[in-house]
Amino acid sequence: MSLTTGPVVLQAESKGTSLPPIGSRGVVQSVFRRALNLEFSPGNGDTTLVVVLAPGLPMASWGCRVQELPTPFEKFISVGAPCSFDGQILTVEGCLRVDFSSARVWDGGSLPPGGPVREDVRLGLWRFVRRKKLPGFLRLFAPYHSSVRNDVILGCAGEAAAAMVRARCARDTAGEAEAARHLIGLGPGLTPAGDDFLGGYLAGRFAQAPGGSRDSGVLSFASLLLPYAGETGIVAQAFLRKALAGNFSEYIADLARAAVVGGLSDEELQELAEKVIGFGATSGADALAGFLTSCFSTVDFPFE
Repeated sequence: MSLTTGPVVLQAESKGTSLPPIGSRGVVQSVFRRALNLEFSPGNGDTTLVVVLAPGLPMASWGCRVQELPTPFEKFISVGAPCSFDGQILTVEGCLRVDFSSARVWDGGSLPPGGPVREDVRLGLWRFVRRKKLPGFLRLFAPYHSSVRNDVILGCAGEAAAAMVRARCARDTAGEAEAARHLIGLGPGLTPAGDDFLGGYLAGRFAQAPGGSRDSGVLSFASLLLPYAGETGIVAQAFLRKALAGNFSEYIADLARAAVVGGLSDEELQELAEKVIGFGATSGADALAGFLTSCFSTVDFPFE
């Protein structure tokens, strides 16, 4: 990293496979201590979101992760600053240059052909979320979820989740999608809890499908939700549109793959779950709640 009076120069450690076209220009959409969202306009009328991540954050196919970040992004970058991408260098004018020349390509967001989540994994996750006081929509799985009655958003999520499970078990794809669409944009923030929950649910659905991320049945379900993806904010849309196509950020994809393969100790499973819930204020917890929901049937669903 360079600490001259010019732009901060960072080296990308990993880069995704869904970066904007060479020559794209845009603006800084939002800035946090350890993450930066850039909104590009390739020139075809669409917008593309690129996320720049600090070390230790989960990779996503629409961004990069830098090798080091000694100074938080919010200390030297402002919302609205112009940015550009030339294929090798991502630039925020006057503030930042991210060099992609030595970055490895990360393509771990897709899921292979799978099957039902292993029972030992499902029960292990179930024990994990019930023995801890966890945030977000994981409160739906608490031993006594009376908070549902006092939280309108949480109550709506519980009703939608129960309807999704009933429809899925009845092989009613249209009904499952109708229930799921009520989660899109549900809740405050750049990535509303409902979108995070739906992303985790989709990870579970694709992971348990014979075709994995290319499974025609799950893609058919996802296609019914795609027209509603624009009903949430641009940052949430980036996650949601990728999830609807069977592509997920690093930690939830790792958990989804491991849940189907099995063979994990309780400690290993807990470590994966902790990584998921450690992302964002409640985003990871909401995604884990959605993933867990995909693992249940109407017989054993805890908040039916």
